[in-house]
Amino acid sequence: MACPSSYRSDSLIVESRYLILEVGIAQINEQVAATIVDELIRCGLTRALISPGSRSTPLALAFARRREIESTVILDERSSAFFALGIAKVLRTPVAIVTTSGTAVAELTPAVIEASMSNIPLIVLSSDRPFELYRSGSSQTIDQSQLFSGYLASRTFIDAGARDGLLRLRSQISRAYLESCGLWGRQSPVQVNVAFREPLVTGDQSVELLPARDGGAPWYRGVDLCQVRDREEIAIELLRTQRGIIVASEHPEPEAIFALSEILGWPTFVDPRSKVARRSQYAISNFDQIIRNFDLCDLEVPEVILYFGRTLTSKPLTQWLTSVGSSKCRLIRHSVAGDDGEGVAQVLMAGQLSHLLDCVASVQSITTGPFDRSYTERFIEIDREITSTIEEMVDSDRLLGEALVARRLICELNERDMLFGAASMAIRDIEAMMPLSDSSPVVYENRGVNGIDGVISTFAGALATHLAQVPSDDGVGALLIGDLAFLYDVSFLRELERLSLPALIVVNDNNGGGIFSFLSQRSKLNEDEFEVLFGTPHNGDIGSIARGFSLDVIVTKEISDLSKAIATVRANRHPVVIVFESNRDENLLAHQNFHEAMTKRISELSTKSDK
Repeated sequence: MACPSSYRSDSLIVESRYLILEVGIAQINEQVAATIVDELIRCGLTRALISPGSRSTPLALAFARRREIESTVILDERSSAFFALGIAKVLRTPVAIVTTSGTAVAELTPAVIEASMSNIPLIVLSSDRPFELYRSGSSQTIDQSQLFSGYLASRTFIDAGARDGLLRLRSQISRAYLESCGLWGRQSPVQVNVAFREPLVTGDQSVELLPARDGGAPWYRGVDLCQVRDREEIAIELLRTQRGIIVASEHPEPEAIFALSEILGWPTFVDPRSKVARRSQYAISNFDQIIRNFDLCDLEVPEVILYFGRTLTSKPLTQWLTSVGSSKCRLIRHSVAGDDGEGVAQVLMAGQLSHLLDCVASVQSITTGPFDRSYTERFIEIDREITSTIEEMVDSDRLLGEALVARRLICELNERDMLFGAASMAIRDIEAMMPLSDSSPVVYENRGVNGIDGVISTFAGALATHLAQVPSDDGVGALLIGDLAFLYDVSFLRELERLSLPALIVVNDNNGGGIFSFLSQRSKLNEDEFEVLFGTPHNGDIGSIARGFSLDVIVTKEISDLSKAIATVRANRHPVVIVFESNRDENLLAHQNFHEAMTKRISELSTKSDK
């Protein structure tokens, strides 16, 4: 079968994570357009303006065929946009504007700017040529990704024939509608740019819609915690939930998350950066291993999952949420920007979390159905067993590789210290090895959209500020980093030496990109291809490079040298670099053995509980 990007005159090979089949391009266009319109109706859209054009045919037909929408056709796009602006001023709810591709979209600019400055919600549905026609000289093909810059709440790009695109279509449209309504800010225009390939339509009146929420509900329910009714409904739902789970990631309101954990009594998956782990009696630090072995743990899927903050790096957690959150439980998310990395949440909350906390506390006495304490206790029991197993592996020299470096580093630091994790393997090892302890260090990282850029610089800035906020005679900062990320920002070592920060840089030097050994590329490529493209060996002497910046350097394979390095930094208040020589293949095997040991222990625990 041809690859997903190949297509013949009237058909396209569409590949998703679930299936591979040949379908008509026109059918895909009609399904995408009809689903977009259906989701907008579910969100509450009642009015649409349409300007005639060829590329927008699938959308125009989809609107015309839905009686729930009052559609008006206006020839000139500029006039159509201002007409929509007038409607939206009165309704104070989003109005859709449909245009064809090219300069037709640009004609909307004056009205979009006016709507933005006046806080008027508009949804610009700009049809587009497929991206392979960009810069080809094809008629009515311009770069529509930069139009209206500075005047939109958001942009959403949809390629009607893209791999996996259909799986997230409803979540994209529902979120765009909420953004236009001002859930995370003020009411503003949004752009939904949809690329269609030819042939555009079949003309068939019957179009199968993509799967939707039951009962005509929108994909996301938007909850504004500033609204009394919204937060009361959520508070009552949470307090009446028997089995729930909290996921606590990096979030600006950790105290509110901690308090909700204590009130609800739910097992709380704590990311090291959440600032919740130290205090919550329901904190679960080894959630990654529990989720990997969820069936073995003999646990029921929760009724509700409360997810706070950014998406975590744990792939097993993401895959589990994608599975259970789509149909088996309610996933409620709250973050600064409405994150939903899995695209399966039913509720997106906006506003200060403290409002919800106050409401939960106030209505707690009038609700019924307390949480299932045995459910929480089961999580805590398994979490403690995993922690005990890790400690046993350390004591018996069975925990090896870079994971051991992370574990020893964490345990050597205290609550006055700061630990910074680089992207990829470093932060993953910190997550896996972080125990629940009152003496654990404060954890930060560069994991937003960044890979290996500027990690040493960011660490130094964070450490200087941390030391000013947490006065201590012996507080230190440690950076756990891979060799490539270290080399990428090596120029900052000059500044690090000049600043004389009590900083320990711990470099795992496996001569390349260690994270890629854990990914599918490793098994699918031959050795030479993998090394050139992903292994990317630097073949450099990191110790000599660091010494060139007048830094104290230790190059070693002995884990005991880590304690000496930390003690040196505490005493001398001067930066030190310690380089642990590692092997990518041996490190991969060490991680695999670790996961197998965890699975074996959980299996033994499950068997024991059945007796």
